[in-house]
Amino acid sequence: MSRWKIAAVSLLLLAAGAASYLYAIEAHRKANPQSAFASLVDIRLPAGVQVISYANSTNDAYVHKAHVWLLEGEEGALRKMVEGTRSERSDEDARWLLPDAAALFGLQLNPGDLAEGYELEESRDRWFLIAKGKPRAIYIQ
Repeated sequence: MSRWKIAAVSLLLLAAGAASYLYAIEAHRKANPQSAFASLVDIRLPAGVQVISYANSTNDAYVHKAHVWLLEGEEGALRKMVEGTRSERSDEDARWLLPDAAALFGLQLNPGDLAEGYELEESRDRWFLIAKGKPRAIYIQ
């Protein structure tokens, strides 16, 4: 076998291994959303708040992946998620993120279903969206 063939086969095996690894990571995050949240987000969950689901979305012209979690808890406990962070209230911008973020979890929410929205401005903004009248919130990183 020529060096080129060996290099090509090696490259294909490396690519297949990388793709398998990425698929396994994604499957693990979906199967263990609480663990994924703990490993990727530097915020501790307040008492009474649970991570119930994980999804992701490709954005920024298909370059960056947003990690998205569905959280459950009483509204007061959910509000504690932003305590001690530099997050600022940003209802107007957040309300337009809610429908697409909710759809990742099979939920139908419209902009008017936002109770409170918070934004943490960093190189990649983080969002925390609390739904009206429901014990649910969405965290986007």
